Formats: sequence, structure tokens, C-alpha cells
Amino acid sequence: MDDDPSAEHHWTGRATGWIAAGSAINGLGAFLFQIVGTRVLGADGYAPVGVLWTLQYLWVAVAVTALEAYVTRLVTVRGHDAARLRRFLRLLRRWLIGAALVTGLVAAAAADLLFAGYTQLGWSLGLLVLGYGWYGVVRGRAAGMDRFRAYALATAGESTLRLLAAVVVLAVAASTPALAWVFPLGPLAVAAWAWLRSHPTARPRGHRRTLRHLTARPLGRRRTQADSTAQPRGHPGAQPDSTAQSRGHPGAQPDST
Repeated sequence: MDDDPSAEHHWTGRATGWIAAGSAINGLGAFLFQIVGTRVLGADGYAPVGVLWTLQYLWVAVAVTALEAYVTRLVTVRGHDAARLRRFLRLLRRWLIGAALVTGLVAAAAADLLFAGYTQLGWSLGLLVLGYGWYGVVRGRAAGMDRFRAYALATAGESTLRLLAAVVVLAVAASTPALAWVFPLGPLAVAAWAWLRSHPTARPRGHRRTLRHLTARPLGRRRTQADSTAQPRGHPGAQPDSTAQSRGHPGAQPDST
């Protein structure tokens, strides 16, 4: 960061703008999702989905927000490749998988109480625990690395993708379980995309050099072929002899040396 106050103010303004835009699109997408679901399924059909929405909101507000803030602090203070962060992510991966399984089992067993008997919503809640857990990790990592555009795109994309998937699913099969399976798609898909964006080591090696290699390879081959014709085979560093010169130029005289 430059010492110029105006430059710092400009950078802060851009970061704030990205975050605000992503949050606004996320909120609008959530609002439209509920309108679409209620209009298509009706109040009774959407009621179990509303319970699922409330449980999802509690998980995000209580656990995911704290998780995101902790990851942001780790990346900012320790660096994104710190051993402590890697150990934490390995531990969190096991914990999230276990929490998702337990949540899915308990919620499916309590489907009559929570979801009007739809056990599918219980398993959807388990996937939500897993998806939003990693969603919080990748957003925290993006914020810690000052990648606020990726942060905003992840925030907006989660809600937008869920809304688009809901419109498609309800047009094909308008049912409460079908709409419930849409919920995990947003955080899981955006978490995968945001992880690749905010975690350079997750990209294939040579990702940025692929186009350069593809365009440079033919030129390299032409140079190799040109060098091989200009030099005798078997002696890369040798100079053409006098017979080769006289053979290529009938009127030329051999080198006196």
C-alpha cells in the first residue's frame, strides 16, 4: 500500500464498493427466491422450505460468520500459506464432514417435526452445513488476501445461482423436495469457484503460462529446425566445413585455413 492518503482512500472505496454490490445482489436474490417459491408452491408447500431457510440462516449467522472472520485473521496475520492455516483447514474439513452427516441424520429423523415429513429437507440441511462452511472459508481467504472483487462475486453468485436453479427446477418439477435440493447448490458451486480464485496452489501448474506456451511452441520448433539445417548433425556447436560451403555455392573457394 502506498503512503499516499488519496491512493489508500481510493483503494478502500473500491473494496467497499465491491462488498456492498455483492451484498446487495445477494439480498435481492434471496428476496426473489422466496417470492418465486411462494408463488409456485403456495403457502403450505413453501412452509417446510421456510423452516429450512431459517435453519440455514442460523447456521450462517452463528457459525459461518465467525468462521469467515477467523480465516480472514489467519490469512492477514499469518499469511495465506502459513502452516497454522493449513492445519486448521485440515481439521475443519474433518469437522465439517462430521457435522454435515450428524445434522443430516438428526434433521431427517425429525422431519415430521421440522419439515412436514419431508426427509429430503433434512439431508439438504446437512449439505448446507458442509457447503456454507467452505463458503465461509473461501470468502475469509479472499478478504484476507485483499481480493474483494472475488469476495463480491462469490457473495452475489451464491444467491444468483440459487435463484436461477430454483426457477429451472420449479418449471420442470414444482415440489417442495425439489426446491429444497436447490439450496446447497449455491454455496457448494460458488465455494468451488471461489476456492480456485483465492487459492493459487489449487490451480494446475503452468495455468498462467498455458497460452504463452501454446503460442511460443511453433516458433520454437521453427527455430530448432532452422538451427538444425544450419549446423551439421551430431555436432551442435561445430561450424560448417569448407566442402559444405563449396557445395552450397559452386563458385565459392574453400577456406585457405
